[in-house]
Parts: sequence; structure tokens; C-alpha cells
Amino acid sequence: MLQANSLTRVSRSAKTGSTLALLTAALCLFGVALDQYVLLLLALPSSFLALSFCLHGCIACHGGRLRGAQRCAWGLLIGLVTILLCVFQLINGNLREWVARNDAFSDLQNIKSAISAYEDAHASIPPAAIYDQEGRPLLSWRVIILPYIGEKGLYKEFHLDEPWDSPHNLALLDRMPKVYASKRSNLGPPDSTPYEAFVGKTGSQDLSGYAAGKHTLLLTESAEGLPWTKPQDVECAPGEELPPLGGVYRSPFCLPNLLGRDHRGFHVVTREGMVYWIPANKSVKWTPAVLADELKYGNLGGM
Repeated sequence: MLQANSLTRVSRSAKTGSTLALLTAALCLFGVALDQYVLLLLALPSSFLALSFCLHGCIACHGGRLRGAQRCAWGLLIGLVTILLCVFQLINGNLREWVARNDAFSDLQNIKSAISAYEDAHASIPPAAIYDQEGRPLLSWRVIILPYIGEKGLYKEFHLDEPWDSPHNLALLDRMPKVYASKRSNLGPPDSTPYEAFVGKTGSQDLSGYAAGKHTLLLTESAEGLPWTKPQDVECAPGEELPPLGGVYRSPFCLPNLLGRDHRGFHVVTREGMVYWIPANKSVKWTPAVLADELKYGNLGGM
């Protein structure tokens, strides 16, 4: 009678452990496919629970002499693989985000250095675009500073009296310098850039920036990409509320992200050349006062 009860308990442990291991593995795979850290965090303790059931079954099976040993062994294997996959994905996903953020930080520093080099050479800040005689924008400031990011040859190939989407200039779109490239694969076509400048709304626009307290913001990242030669930027007037910004990168190793809240942020560059990381919040209205507070208490972008 005792032996029958023992066999029943072993069989139940084997069945529970193996079933839980399979369900946990499925949960982990969904977490990987959907890039949802919260599913991976749920899969981890479930995997350990499945391991405990299967391990109990294996021990009770006395080296495989009792029924259910094979089921327990498969449950142990699936549980261990699931734990390793969860841990790997959590670490790897956050590291990728951290590397992408730091690469974007370096790109923005290099772009700001090119703008400063233009200022030194021309004794003025770059215009927001190359304009025709009627004041219509043709090509972006990103084309204007090409000689100062080591792309003088590419700059000379553009027809500066034609719009960005003329047949000739459009053919140069796929030769976008790496410094303009997004570090996120889901931004859009490979010739898209997330980097935009703060420009005025009226007249012959230049890279005058946006005043936020003691800082003047010069560059930022958009959540959606645009063709890098297109003369399109964040239009703003002094003191006015800005359009929605950011949401480009997740905050790596951040508890809200691990809990599935998708905590994101973006970089801004000041006239002084400092790059700051600003947490994005869709409910926030980006006014000079709000941005000034974020810059006051925010982190440097490469941190």
C-alpha cells in the first residue's frame, strides 16, 4: 500500500514538473518573441518550481527504476534550458539597449562637433536648410555639415540648387553617413535618421535652438525616422510647448521596464555640447520649464 502511494506521488511529481516545464518554456519563448521582460521574469520562478517537482521525482525514482523517471529527466532538461534562456535574454536585451544608447550619445557628440566646426569656419551657425530664391527649403542642415564629418566628397555630389527628392539627390539617399544612422533597427528604412534640430517657425530658419532655462537645446532624437537629406526638424517658437518628443530607447536595467511598463527616453544636445538623457513620458507637456527641470536633475547621455 505504501509502495503504491509512493508510486502515485512520484507519478504526480513527474507529471506536474514536466507539464509546468513545458508551459514555462512556452512563456519564455513568448517573452523572447515579444521582447517583454515581464514574461521572462514570470518564467524564471516557474522554471525553478518545475525543476523542484522534477528533481523530487527523479530522486524518488531511484535511478530510473520507478515509472516516471524519463518524464522527470525531460522536465529537468527543459527547465534548465528555460532558465538559461530567460537569464540570457534579460541580460542581452538590456546590454543591447545600453550599447545603442551609448552609440547614439557618441553620434550626437560628433554631430555637435561638426556644427561647431562649421561655426568656426563661417562665423555663424548653420542654416536649418539650403533654400532656393523663393525661400523654399531644398536640403537639410545634415547635408550642409557633411564636409565637417569627413564627407566632403559626398557633399560635392549633391545638386545644391535642387530639392532633396529630385532624381539626382534622391539617388544619394542610400549613402547616408554612419553618424546619422539610427541604432534601432525598427526606426524605418536604412536611409532614415532620428536626429533632428530645434529650428524656428518663421523666416529663413537656422539652428537657433530652443531655450529651456539656462540651457539652449540644439539637437534631439525623434521616435520616428525621416530621410536624412530631407529639410524637416522640430519647429518651435520661444516659450511655446514642443511637439511630442522621444521614446527612442528603453532605459536599460530599469525596474519599470523589467515589470513591463516600457520606460523609455531620448537624448538632447545643448548649445554648449552637453548630451543629456531625458526620460520620455507621453503625458508630459514639453515646456521650457519642464525641460529645464529635466536637464537640472537629468543624467548625462552616456551614463
